[in-house]
Amino acid sequence: MLLDSYNRQRCVLALIDLDNFRYINEVYGYKIGDELLKTISQELVGILKGIGILYRFNGSKFIILFNTLDPEIVKRYIYKVIKRFERSFKIKDMEFFIPVNLGVYFSKMHEDIYEIIRKAETAMYESKKSGKYKCTFYNDSIEDKVLRKGIISNEIRKSIVNDELKLLYQPIFNLKNKRFEELEVLLRWKSRKLGEIPPVEFIPIAEENGFIKDLGYWVIEKACYQQKIWKDKGISLKLNINVSPVQLKDKDFFKRVKEIITSTGGEYKNIKFEITETQILENEIENVNVMKLLKKIGIVFLLDDFGAGYSSIKNLVNFPVNEVKIDKYFINNMLKSEKVLDIIRLFIVVSHKIGYKVIAEGVENKEEVILLEKLGCDKIQGYYISKPIDEEKILLFLSNSANYIKIL
Repeated sequence: MLLDSYNRQRCVLALIDLDNFRYINEVYGYKIGDELLKTISQELVGILKGIGILYRFNGSKFIILFNTLDPEIVKRYIYKVIKRFERSFKIKDMEFFIPVNLGVYFSKMHEDIYEIIRKAETAMYESKKSGKYKCTFYNDSIEDKVLRKGIISNEIRKSIVNDELKLLYQPIFNLKNKRFEELEVLLRWKSRKLGEIPPVEFIPIAEENGFIKDLGYWVIEKACYQQKIWKDKGISLKLNINVSPVQLKDKDFFKRVKEIITSTGGEYKNIKFEITETQILENEIENVNVMKLLKKIGIVFLLDDFGAGYSSIKNLVNFPVNEVKIDKYFINNMLKSEKVLDIIRLFIVVSHKIGYKVIAEGVENKEEVILLEKLGCDKIQGYYISKPIDEEKILLFLSNSANYIKIL
């Protein structure tokens, strides 16, 4: 129907996505789901009367084909659509709140309808990254992002074979015994085709395309080999390795980790896995069970970025962790805000009471070090201590007494 009505002239097309609608079908049944979609359709038709045609597109997606090219009018009606979804829809004495995201594309002359829909959908997915009840208007920069993402997704699969990956290590200082005993392991990628790509860009793509499992095992293996090399030189260092939720979901994760540590000569007691609350909560029961198995063989778990997500005290009690890392936001603001300082003070006391050590990340100056030590924080890391450095510079760093004097 949509294809029949499109005459290859310029048009404005909006794609509406009803977020997680499948859960309504699963919980309430398809009959209620269909009635809800019918009600939504009728209300949208009423809102768009005289300004656009509504089409059911795919599952829980709708398309609006506007009969105007005026951006201000389009924006006004998009706003009306979003405002309607901010209120509930009623079906048989039941209320449903349906989060929604939209993407809008102003087409060119004679552009293929499939290409128009693709671009509107691309804009819609950009909206999803910003939250709920959002609308994004397609532009060339969005297309550039999509193209870059596609290239990264393809190139990262070659990164291990092409020897483009390396590990850096960031020292962590123990405020209690005034020693460097552990390092956080950080992955870096320099692509032959794209150059340096930051982890914040390539890690989510690797998680999305499934390559994060291979990447994660490579990091664990490489780090354990390096740990063995240092051990043979008489240097015993704990390594904190970041673990993705996709890795935890792998049914062979426990087995693979044991095999890697055994084959490389690594030490279970000197391996720590860093993971965030939100990662654990994605599949809480299964993830906690895997963590308990790994903990039994000596691996320590560290709850990373505490304060940036749910930050529930319940999670501190229920998760099998030994240490907690305070998110850098709090560390960087504790000298500016009494409220932030009180939160850190209370958090350290509570963590110690239930048997956890506390690491402060993102430490940037001497004043923060002094205050954190006064508050009873166990360990610190950040650019004031050292930026991430390679395996050879780490040994020079640890042997340089000036680095200890600077902190003390």
